[in-house]
Amino acid sequence: MNGLEKSPRRVKRAQQEKVRTQEWREGILDIESIKKANNTLIATLNDSLQIAEDGKKPRNLALEELNRAEKELKDTLISIKQSRTRFHLLMIKNF
Repeated sequence: MNGLEKSPRRVKRAQQEKVRTQEWREGILDIESIKKANNTLIATLNDSLQIAEDGKKPRNLALEELNRAEKELKDTLISIKQSRTRFHLLMIKNF
C-alpha cells in the first residue's frame, strides 16, 4: 500500500475515533446531567419532608385547641340541658 492509499484510511480512522470520543463524552455529559437532576430531586424531596415536619407541631397544637374548644362547647350544652331539665322539674313540682 502506498501513501496515497494509506492517507484516506488514516483520515477515516481518525474520523471514526473522533466520533467515538465525542459519543463517549456525550455519554459522560448525559450521566452528569442525570446525576445533577437526581441530586436536585433528592434535595426537593428532603425540603418537602422538612416542610411537612415543620408544620406538624403547629397542626398538632391547633388540633389540641380545637379539641378543647369542642369539649368546652359540649360541656356547656350539657350544662344548659341539665339546668333546663332541673328548671322544668322544679316548675312541675311547684305547679
